[in-house]
Amino acid sequence: MILSVFNISKAKNEAGDEIPVTAEFSDGFLCRPVPFKCAISPRSPDTARLVRDFSP
Repeated sequence: MILSVFNISKAKNEAGDEIPVTAEFSDGFLCRPVPFKCAISPRSPDTARLVRDFSP
């Protein structure tokens, strides 16, 4: 539910170009995505305030 108030997009480099995301996974018995860079921003000022009000 918390993700519904955020925009999640590709991160940008110093030149402002999007950093591509590749589908890479860890090796081993449990396979999971490796960490990647992304940009997370509130969808609106109201949602930013909502998140701030509920955070400790």
